[in-house]
Formats: sequence, structure tokens, C-alpha cells
Amino acid sequence: MVELNRLADGDGTLAMVGDGVNDAVLMRDDLKALPFAVWLSRRARRRVRQNMGFAFAVIVFLLMATFLGLPLWLGVIGHEGSTLLVVLNGLRLLWERPPEGVS
Repeated sequence: MVELNRLADGDGTLAMVGDGVNDAVLMRDDLKALPFAVWLSRRARRRVRQNMGFAFAVIVFLLMATFLGLPLWLGVIGHEGSTLLVVLNGLRLLWERPPEGVS
């Protein structure tokens, strides 16, 4: 913080990139990591949207199936199975390689 105050008092302009929550990628003095952080955040946002859509569809399906006679225990198993699929879909981010020039 002392370093930031010193920089802010100088003649130049001080800027911060990030939201302060998940900036571990940018916790160094090298801004070359910025394209990777942007790429990763876009991929993560896409994955969250996929997961939300899938989870909502499964819940609607199980709710309708319950009214048509699906036993509760089978609905619970279906819900837990869909939860596992959502987690695995999110974990796919760990194995994705960024495109050329983004690292």
C-alpha cells in the first residue's frame, strides 16, 4: 500500500486493472498476464452460462417428471447427477489451453 501511495503522489498516472476479487493472475508487475486473465474470464463466464442453463433445464424436467409420478428418490439421484455434471463442466477450464499469444 505504501508503494501505491508513493506512485499516486508522483507525476504519472496510476491505474489498476481488475476487480480486486480474483486478481491472482495479475499479482505481479508484468501486465503480459492481462490477455490471459481476459481470456480466462470470458471462458469462465461462458461455462457459468452453460451450467446455469443445464441446471435450470434439469430442475424443470425433474419438477415436471415429479408431477407425472417420478419417485422422489429418483429425482434426488437425477439432481445430484446433474450437479456432478455441472462441476465437471466447470473443471474443464483446468485443461483448456489458451490460444496462441495468450499466456
